[in-house]
Amino acid sequence: ENEKINFTEMPELEQWVLHRVSELSEKIHENTEKFNLHDIYLDIHNFCTIDLSAFYFDIRKDTLYCENLNNIERKSCRTVMDILFQSLTTWLAPIICFTAEEAWQSRYNDKENSVHLQTYFKGNQNWKNDEIGKKWSDIRELRSVVTTSIEEKRKEGMLGSSLQAKVSIEANADSFNLLQNINLPEIFICSD
Repeated sequence: ENEKINFTEMPELEQWVLHRVSELSEKIHENTEKFNLHDIYLDIHNFCTIDLSAFYFDIRKDTLYCENLNNIERKSCRTVMDILFQSLTTWLAPIICFTAEEAWQSRYNDKENSVHLQTYFKGNQNWKNDEIGKKWSDIRELRSVVTTSIEEKRKEGMLGSSLQAKVSIEANADSFNLLQNINLPEIFICSD
């Protein structure tokens, strides 16, 4: 269960999250040099609410809770979550001191190993992949259109849950190629 997955073995979705962590790491280090804590906080807040909560965790929650312990997606998700914990707690430690320490201690329970004795998490440069970044940005835009359409059908009473939806997409060649080898029902949280 504690086995970590190598970055190159991870599904693209996890690679995208780590790409975002790497991008954010660079911005945080730059803003720290400028003593610009407000922008650090905003960047972290947006990352947590938009990239993680509204997208990544929404997609991976079922994988995390329901898949076999040896499933590559589940192991990759747990590895990414470990990286997210390390990065977010160290980045937030100077801003929300007590909360970061509480989170750190709830995980490690080692009073001599404070989050405030850690260095800022630095993203691995190998995680940067502008191609994956662009691809998943485009997929997120398409997902937004699909989820909006599903929500409209729910409001009309045609669907009770997004899992009852079967999504049809008319796509040009570029969009079609973009969506190849992507588990679309998982991304859209629909049945088909």
